[in-house]
Formats: sequence, structure tokens, C-alpha cells
Amino acid sequence: SQSHYNVYMAGSQDNGTSVLNEDGWIEWNGGDGMEAIVQTLNPNWMIGSWQYGTRQITKDGGQTRQGASNPDGGSGNADWQAPLLYSPNHQMRVYHFSDRVYQSDEFGANWLEIGNPGIGIIKVAAIAENNDNIMVVIRGSTIVLTEDHWATKRSISSGLPGYSITDVAFDPNRDSTLIVTYNKYQSDSKKVYISHNLGLSWTNISYNLVDMPIRTVVIDHSNESYIYLGAEIGVYVMAMNGTQWDLYNKNLPNVTVKDLEIQYGSNTLKAATWGRGLWEYSLKGRADYPSILETKLSNTPSETRPRAGYDENVTAVISYDQNLTSVFVKWANDTINLYKTITMSNIIDSTWVTDEPFTNYGKGTDIYFKVYAVGQNNDTTETYRFQYEVRNGLNVTSVMENSFDYDVTLFPNPSSGQFNVDLGAAYDVVSLRVFDVSGKEVYSNVTSGSTLSVEMEAPKGSYFLSVVAGSKKAKIKFIIE
Repeated sequence: SQSHYNVYMAGSQDNGTSVLNEDGWIEWNGGDGMEAIVQTLNPNWMIGSWQYGTRQITKDGGQTRQGASNPDGGSGNADWQAPLLYSPNHQMRVYHFSDRVYQSDEFGANWLEIGNPGIGIIKVAAIAENNDNIMVVIRGSTIVLTEDHWATKRSISSGLPGYSITDVAFDPNRDSTLIVTYNKYQSDSKKVYISHNLGLSWTNISYNLVDMPIRTVVIDHSNESYIYLGAEIGVYVMAMNGTQWDLYNKNLPNVTVKDLEIQYGSNTLKAATWGRGLWEYSLKGRADYPSILETKLSNTPSETRPRAGYDENVTAVISYDQNLTSVFVKWANDTINLYKTITMSNIIDSTWVTDEPFTNYGKGTDIYFKVYAVGQNNDTTETYRFQYEVRNGLNVTSVMENSFDYDVTLFPNPSSGQFNVDLGAAYDVVSLRVFDVSGKEVYSNVTSGSTLSVEMEAPKGSYFLSVVAGSKKAKIKFIIE
């Protein structure tokens, strides 16, 4: 999770998919665990995978799950570990890769085919951090790039070795720069290649790497722009313009590193290993920087939130051994160019809140923002660039009573008797009861979670839903038609 330092989802072969949060591990899904993602601003929303691209969704941090199925209809045209990515710029949007590219704008619901790269089953994929019209897909030694969301495409394999590519990564600061890695054991010094012009030309930057496969690559978002490699044994690092790779392995067992991610706010490098679990270490030169451990909005993004007409404040939890000189949010609406600034104030302990909110933006507005924490040595930390879309609540619900911490939304309304109830946060035990206008109970259920589904049969007309979770209560009027 880019917004919560202690939240992870991880897949492991034969041992399912697991969720880790502040309270410990949850064994969420069985079978073979594959690709996983966490929604950037909602740490309870995650997508995990089985083999061949079958997706499963949780919206309550792993307490329950629901199927997203194979977006391509379960045709079997996806890789054993089919790539799954979220859009950096529309963060409810996710992409599924099989022999084609599919997009869901609703975090795993209502998939739409958007492109056919024409290379067969896709094994590796990446999206440019600042423009998700730019995307690359890979099968074997073939690498294809689009700059217009698959309206057109071109091969960028020329100048690369004829080996199978293991990973690809865009520089988060420069969309024109990307790196590919190879898994050859042989001593031919062809392990890592870089392009600064979207694949028009490539440069071999293998330098002093020994004769072992390179499994994965990630590029730091900070101004230093370090490159990190996950290798057959350990992690290696080099500055973007460097000429020598250094082992970056403190306390790590001699183990294959299969995947790397950077958690921006905490300045940490996360590693998934072959058989030795998950590891983390500070980014090079940033161990003493401020650590932004948590970033959240007043209303966590969901199908119905944040809603038009409501103020949204940003809260951040920051750990730092010295004195922070300033904490602020840089933001903008409908552009990733963050040209506006809101200062933040320390309200208690390590918690900071914006001094003014993002105010009353209308439905469909995209809000982009980062939190910055500046230490006394001008050691500056920045979070991931978060994005959310202002919603209209999907409809207007008549909430007659509410003591929950967030707005309670029922959607769609009117409905056929199948609808959802969004509580804004997960609860272990939730009682749902529906009454007709005469006061007769026509439906009841006890469940758990954050977004709850109701399926009931009843005549057309007006009804009242009672929602109770401990001391929290809400009453909502809705219509069946």
C-alpha cells in the first residue's frame, strides 16, 4: 500500500495469497498466489490472483473476498502469473493482461478490452507513471510499446539481446526512460539495458554484474534516481548515471529476489523472495529521512466516495527522530502538475492534518496530491502521487439517521432489490434489517465488511433499511421499482 506503510498483499505458489496489516497476517485465499495490488488510498481494497489471471477482490482488508473472474472470460489465454497493474493516474482503474489488454475503471468490475498487442500471451507489462497512455508489454524477447492507449503500437526490440525479458520498469520521473532485465546465467554481460527515448535505442548497463539471472527492476522516485535490481542472489543498486553495481544486501539471506517495490512515503524498498518471504530496507541514503507512514482522506475512496459537495482533508502520520521544519500538501485538480500548496499542522503526537480542505469539487473532478515532510537537514520525503475522483454517490439516498463515522450510502437507488450499502469503514458484525412502510420486517441479515451487498425480493415501493454495528446505527429510506 502506498498510503499505509504496514499493509501488504502477497501471493506465494501453493500457499495462497496473504494479507499483512498492523494486526498481523490474514490467510486470505488458497491455491497458487499470484499478482496482487492494493488500492492507493484505500488499504482495505485489494485484488489478488490465482493462476492464469483469475482475480479475486477484497474490500475489507481480507476478511471476505469476491470474484472478478477472468476478464477475458476464462479462455485460458493468460500467463500462469498474468500481469495485473493499476493506473498511476486513475487509481480505481486496473489493467489485466492476457493475450490482450483489459481495463476496469471500477477496481475489477466491468472489464473492457482496450488492445491487442499481437504478441500472444503477455508475460510482463508496465505503465508509465505520468501518462498511462504509454504502456509496454513483453513476451519472451519481444517488447511492444504504445503511446496512445493501444490505438497504435510499435516493436522496440531492436538493439536488445534475443533472450527472454524478466522485467521492465519506467523511471517515475521521466516517462521516456525504461529498463529491461534478463535471466541468463552465461557470462555474456547482457543482463540490464536502458533506453532514454522510449525504446528507439538501448544501452547495455550490465557493467560488473556477475554471471547470474536478474529477476526484477525498480527505479527510485527521488531526485537521486537509483536503480535497484532483484537478482538470483540478492539486491544490487546503482545511480542512474553510474557505471558500477553495488550489492545492497544488509541482513538479507542469500536468496532469489523475484519482485521489488518502493513504498514512497516511508523511503523503503520492499522485496519478495523465492521461499524466504518478504523483506524491506531503507532506500539508499534515506534511512534517516522523515517517514510518512500513513496518508488518508476524510472519506476513503470507494464506489461512492469522496462525494461532490464535501470537504476533504488529508491526514498524515509521520515518524522522524529530529524536528520537522515543514509539512505540506502539493495538489491540483484535473492535472498531475501539482501547482497548489496547503500547509499541514501537527495536531497530536505524529499526526498532521491539512490547514484547509480540498473544497466542494463537482462530480468527475480528479484530485491529485502528495504529502511532503521536510526535516531539519532539508531531508525531504514525498509520498506517492495520489489520485481520487469526486463521486456523486451514484445516486441520492435519504439517510434519516446516522451515527457511523462516515456518510452511509445505499446504491443504486431506486433498485430492483439488489443494492449495496457503503459504510466507509469495515465492521466485524453488521446487522441489516429492511422494513416496509407499515413497519413489517421483510429482510434481515448479519454480515461484516465495509461495502455490503443486499439481494431481496419485495413488491415495488418505499422501504427503510436499518444498519447496526455495535453502537453505530443508520436508517435509510430507499425505493424498489
